[in-house]
Amino acid sequence: MTDRSLYRIHGLTVSSPWTLPEAESAASGEHDPQVTVLDEPTVEAPAEFTDEGNSFELRAPNVACYAHQLLGTFEVESGAEIRVAPGPTGDEAALRVGLLGPSLGIALIQRGELVLHASAVEVEGRAVAFVGPRGHGKSTMAAAMVARGHHLVSDDVLTVDFRSEPGRPHVVPGYPQVKLWPDAAEALGYEPEDLELLYSGVRKRVVRCFDRFVSTPRPLARIYLLLGGPEIASHPTSPTQAFQILSSMWFGARFGEPALQLVERSHHFKALSELARDVPVQICQRLQNWSSLHEAAHLVEEEMRSRIAES
Repeated sequence: MTDRSLYRIHGLTVSSPWTLPEAESAASGEHDPQVTVLDEPTVEAPAEFTDEGNSFELRAPNVACYAHQLLGTFEVESGAEIRVAPGPTGDEAALRVGLLGPSLGIALIQRGELVLHASAVEVEGRAVAFVGPRGHGKSTMAAAMVARGHHLVSDDVLTVDFRSEPGRPHVVPGYPQVKLWPDAAEALGYEPEDLELLYSGVRKRVVRCFDRFVSTPRPLARIYLLLGGPEIASHPTSPTQAFQILSSMWFGARFGEPALQLVERSHHFKALSELARDVPVQICQRLQNWSSLHEAAHLVEEEMRSRIAES
């Protein structure tokens, strides 16, 4: 692993000693990486893990460590360097899950970005994002929209850019892959057995969509909080409700209270307030069965088109 490859992920040029088949290669001439990934087997994992096999700790004001008992240990410094100790199985697919998800999410937060635990697709040139509690179908809804002809912007880790256009937040593209449970993949027309496993020992599959992926930021037009319900419906929220929803869906929230030490709090809460003010947050309910998935996606399409026509 002496050779290194450059990739463009979440608006950053990432230098990696491992091949990342999920990501787009950096454009020719992008030789100065903003994030360097290092193979460092001696990086020590935190002493304690949760029941789900995760651990997070701050080792210095600018150094955070995320670890998973299967994925590996990822020590992130100043949003610029990620030192990786591979997991016990040596499975590179598992290592990539930890690298492209939690550790790059931490790096983005350290770089001062607002990062949500969300997925997003493009509809009519605008981004629509999906947030929700674990298991409520963020990735599945994004995959359903892609299956209906839309383009993926990001899955699971969503970076909001406030610099592109004042008063109009944009979503920065992540990488062209969606993670799906086998029954969700089947409901969307895939043969689960034909799809690559996320990594050995788990049931989730991956769908790569290089041909349906945006490469530049898209203005964020709407955010949907996905919840179960007795019918398919969409309801607006107040700015106060929107702020509360977005705060709970901040990517760092998954690491607990210590993660707030990664941010400058006044800047962080100002960014959340601006997002709640500038982008409508809708509560989207759907029946918890696969037959309602395309109907819910159709509702999102119609509301997005109506909003764009009004703007």
